Amino acid sequence: MSKLPSGWIAIPTKGSWAESSHPRTILNPDLYFVVTDVKQERDKYYARGLSTAWFNTSMLTPVDFSDVGLHGFDTTLFDHTRDFSAVLQEFSITYLGRDRDNYDCFVFGGPDVTIYTTGNPLTGEYHIKERRKNELGFAGYIGLTGKKDAVKACAAFIRNRAAHIKDESFDVRGFI
Repeated sequence: MSKLPSGWIAIPTKGSWAESSHPRTILNPDLYFVVTDVKQERDKYYARGLSTAWFNTSMLTPVDFSDVGLHGFDTTLFDHTRDFSAVLQEFSITYLGRDRDNYDCFVFGGPDVTIYTTGNPLTGEYHIKERRKNELGFAGYIGLTGKKDAVKACAAFIRNRAAHIKDESFDVRGFI
């Protein structure tokens, strides 16, 4: 994107990719996100993504989609919690919390990759308690979002550490 003249602001459009300068929390789990809503209040503009809070446009940077990586895994199981812990450690990822607005999933985020799961492999908790009893190592559906190279590396690491993966989607966050 070219530099804007002094005093001008870039206003994202729906469907464009953005990055927020806000710290990574459950309110801003993804490194990059697709803008789903834009609004104006007085003389300020705000935008948000599907799983984010509203951000002042001064906190957003447009992102070239070619830098964004996506990946998905169907039902995934790790033999031990240490296998999923190894994934988190390898990519400096921590647990961010539950995203009840986005498939009611568990969110783990790091500097370059965000992992969404329907089961928490560390605690065994499933996102819909009535459907499944707790099972340590069960990740369920997994979705990866982040920097393209990091997502590819994380997907390969998961593939090597998981005991079972039912199916996989490349370049799209399928399943979740």
